[in-house]
Amino acid sequence: MEVELDYFGVCYSDLSMIDNEWGISTYPLIADHEVIGRVVALGESANNKGLSLG
Repeated sequence: MEVELDYFGVCYSDLSMIDNEWGISTYPLIADHEVIGRVVALGESANNKGLSLG
């Protein structure tokens, strides 16, 4: 699945992961979890997951 992001938010827990404050971070790290976007492509394994383009 490919998602085109419109907006995303970074919160304090994301910053904690970037700085490895909890000692559990692994890098590379994608530090965001609040995302707004749309599905622009579906791979074969995502076709039966209830997802659709747009």
